[in-house]
Amino acid sequence: LTLETFVFGARLAPTYELNSRARAWLSVGVGWGRFQYQAQTITDGPDKTFEVPRRNGVFAEVPVGVGIAYDVVPRWVALSYEAVFAPAFGQSGLAHEIVPAVDADGKTRDVGPLGATEGSFVQTLGLSLIL
Repeated sequence: LTLETFVFGARLAPTYELNSRARAWLSVGVGWGRFQYQAQTITDGPDKTFEVPRRNGVFAEVPVGVGIAYDVVPRWVALSYEAVFAPAFGQSGLAHEIVPAVDADGKTRDVGPLGATEGSFVQTLGLSLIL
């Protein structure tokens, strides 16, 4: 099952300077995203398959994160780590609905909804060149 997704959003990340080379931050934001499951092939007994059309959906999220950065070479190169959890809500679209599909015998069948996404958790390790 192939899933494609993207999110547009914004985050606010107030930063606290720990010392001349280290910084830490907390972040909070808001986002809107879309996902799409590609067409699925369902096996229904020996030599019987049928295709379920692609389905999509949209969601909103509120990402909350924490991060830290350290200047390996002061004011030139920084190493950073950030962890962000973004719970998803307001999900809608064909991915969350029963959809009709035509089976191998030519009959219309209802295919159940896909489960809702709880959210995402992203960890980022970065190396930055500071210009």
